[in-house]
Amino acid sequence: MQRAKSTVKPEDIASLPLVSSPAASPAGGKAAYVLTRLDLEKNKYESSIWLADKEGARPLTGGTKDTCPSWSPDGKILAFTRSIEEEKGAGIYLTTAGGEPWKLAWLKHGASDLSWSRDGRHVYFLSRAPLSKDEWKDYNDRDMLEVTRLPVWFNGEGFVFDRFTGLYRVSVSSGSVEELVHGPFDVTAYAVDPSGRRVAYASTYDEMQPHRQRLILLDLDSGEDRVLLESFAIASIAWSPRGDMIAIIARGFERGFATHYKVYLVNPVDGEARCVTCSLGRNALGTASSDIRGPSCSPSLEWSGDGWIYFQVSDAGRVHLYKADPGGVVEPVLKSECGVVDEFSVSGGRVIYTFMDPYTPKELYMLTDGRQVRLTRHTEEWMSRRIMGRIRHRAIRMSDGVDVDTWILEPAEKPNGAWILYIHGGPKIMHGCGFMHEFHVLSGAGYTVVLPNPRGSDGYSEEFADIRGAYGDRDYQDLMEVYEAMVTEGLDSERAGVTGGSYGGFMTNWIVGH
Repeated sequence: MQRAKSTVKPEDIASLPLVSSPAASPAGGKAAYVLTRLDLEKNKYESSIWLADKEGARPLTGGTKDTCPSWSPDGKILAFTRSIEEEKGAGIYLTTAGGEPWKLAWLKHGASDLSWSRDGRHVYFLSRAPLSKDEWKDYNDRDMLEVTRLPVWFNGEGFVFDRFTGLYRVSVSSGSVEELVHGPFDVTAYAVDPSGRRVAYASTYDEMQPHRQRLILLDLDSGEDRVLLESFAIASIAWSPRGDMIAIIARGFERGFATHYKVYLVNPVDGEARCVTCSLGRNALGTASSDIRGPSCSPSLEWSGDGWIYFQVSDAGRVHLYKADPGGVVEPVLKSECGVVDEFSVSGGRVIYTFMDPYTPKELYMLTDGRQVRLTRHTEEWMSRRIMGRIRHRAIRMSDGVDVDTWILEPAEKPNGAWILYIHGGPKIMHGCGFMHEFHVLSGAGYTVVLPNPRGSDGYSEEFADIRGAYGDRDYQDLMEVYEAMVTEGLDSERAGVTGGSYGGFMTNWIVGH
């Protein structure tokens, strides 16, 4: 018996599976990924590792907090992190395809960003720990907290002023954990070179400017650190297959936080950096807004064995996958009229990626020989029971001649005559082609939802994003002109609402206050 369809309700988020964190096997024919579901009774998300290939998908682990899959170089073993509700911290576990997982190491302060050495002898990871060897007492047992550094608190973790994110590795044969880099600042990204003798890592160095990092080269034989770059925000690091160059996704601050991330090639000998994507004029990171993302450890930069460097590009509400070679050739790999390549993993001449559009939540796909193959269908049943409004795009001309991209999501069924101007966060992210459960809830309740990318948004030039000294001015004017254009189009000026999250909340208050 076929179930009746209904519009999207707030509680429907609980039954929507979240696909994330793809990890292509070394041969490229299959992929591990994370499947997450919300347990309303427990009020928590539960995640497990699944395996997918052209034949379908199946669960690989049975944990409820399994994340960060990472393949051994020979493709025989998968490493992942597992949290257990009754215990503090997280473990690094190993499993063969279908075998019972076994614990390699348990970290009281958690673990993330797993990667293997090329010889398969070590698994590298990031973890928080106190700077001193003495364990700190539980915060609840303290009469007072003596705070000596910033930041004091981190979302989802709690107090972090007396712990640092360091770089570690664990021996696959013995399970012994070795500390490589720890304090007094945080390691934010790293990559091990093909020889296994060097690690390039990004680290903060000024607690008053945690957005600025150094790129540091660590010689694992001597323990010597050498600074290659300074005062960049570094999002991701990858070594060339021969170990003679380091690729990074990074930004300087020529235009403050409006500066785009770009792909740079760094010489590990002298630290000379060369930009290979400056001609694109777009941000080399995916920044599309979406509220249906699961936990992910997928890198935003990969240097494939055939010499191409893969990365994402945010472009007018869409996120594409591009590749570049060291000579400066830059070309698209995956582009769509309106969609988002949200994560990716490259191996064996294939690209495994997650993709979504305004009507379809994230699923896993494979690009092989120029053909796109869908590997998972976790959200099909959910989608089959939902009625969604249609979205249309309009470029609205501002009074100074600049176009502001705007998406209008029509009511799913009976319009109630009201409409909402919905402002995204950031401001340097973008509305557009990502799936937003919240927007479909509003559309299902009869609202027209208007989604503009005013000045300050991502997906366009740095000049478009750079509104330093004009926050609450240029962006406010753009939003008001979008409002006026919608009223001219026929929406009711007396039944208009405004809302948004983060920066969108700031602008909501600014608009109401003015």
